[in-house]
Amino acid sequence: MRRAFSMIEVMVALVILGIVISIFFQTNKYSTKNQGKTRSWTSESAVLEKTVETLRTDYSVTELQGLSKTWVDSSQGGARFYVAVVGSVASPSIATGFPPTMLAQVVVTVKKPGDTDSLTVTTVLWVN
Repeated sequence: MRRAFSMIEVMVALVILGIVISIFFQTNKYSTKNQGKTRSWTSESAVLEKTVETLRTDYSVTELQGLSKTWVDSSQGGARFYVAVVGSVASPSIATGFPPTMLAQVVVTVKKPGDTDSLTVTTVLWVN
């Protein structure tokens, strides 16, 4: 009759436990890193939305079609974001039902200083 685990059984159990703990810590590390990214994207998307709305209300179509501008935005609680806007005449394939000269295709890029990633959106604006 056996009363205890053998040395091999204890060692196998410890190796399996070590692998499980290692996987847990790696998963925790990556989820924490990605959680910080989510907060960053939220701020960048707010800057992007504000920028597109400003472009739509403050510029004419001809100004947007030739626009190439960069600036630093600090509207999100003092955090700094680099904003770049490049406009052009919308291509005929996008401007179905409208003359392309009435639409502006605008590319807006928002980037946090020191971050390697950026948020870029291409949109078509029709301004009255």
